[in-house]
Amino acid sequence: MAVTEEGIVGARGGAYQDRDWVAHMGALRVRRKLGLSVWRQYAKIAVVRNPYDRMVSMFWWRLSNDDRVTLADAPFDSVKSAFGNWLAQTDAGKNTGKLCIGPRYCLNYVLYFERLDAEVSNLFQILGVQQPELPRHKSGARLRSEPWSEYYCVTTDRIIKRQSGFELAFFGYELHGGPYRQTAKRRATQLLRLSPGRISNALRHPRSPLEITSDPLDHSGPRE
Repeated sequence: MAVTEEGIVGARGGAYQDRDWVAHMGALRVRRKLGLSVWRQYAKIAVVRNPYDRMVSMFWWRLSNDDRVTLADAPFDSVKSAFGNWLAQTDAGKNTGKLCIGPRYCLNYVLYFERLDAEVSNLFQILGVQQPELPRHKSGARLRSEPWSEYYCVTTDRIIKRQSGFELAFFGYELHGGPYRQTAKRRATQLLRLSPGRISNALRHPRSPLEITSDPLDHSGPRE
């Protein structure tokens, strides 16, 4: 953890959850620690990623080295079964608390993981800051080449829709890709108030991919 005049870097790795500032903190916790005045002065920025892809990536990242090596050469049905068992026991797919406080969407900018280089470039141009080269981390944990959509069955698909229904609907993700043209912004609060089952039923299936624009604010969602 580092707290400086330039900003705060949350602690990562190991037993860090008892620290004041940690990686992947929820929006409410951040606001409480900063105070409402400071919170309102700063732009809130987050990277979003297709939940289906994100959970497959997390599965491989959290495996022990031995299990990762074993599954690298196992029949894919064994990999799919191990993924399903892990997904059924974790709530890591619940990401809404990083995007919203209660029923209120609280981000000013959203960067889509699927086109991160272009998104970061757009953001730095808006901020008037020189863009550094993006590093590449945690890219070697997934030791299989099968598309992440093949990891899912009816049961695991239902888990993702239950845990990540808001992200799927609002940012325009689905099992086979995205982001697509998102749900209308005015529906954000309505979606947040819905039960998980009703959110799943509210998913749209747009036809055309969302084009990269020169201004990420065009698709960042409601702002405070």
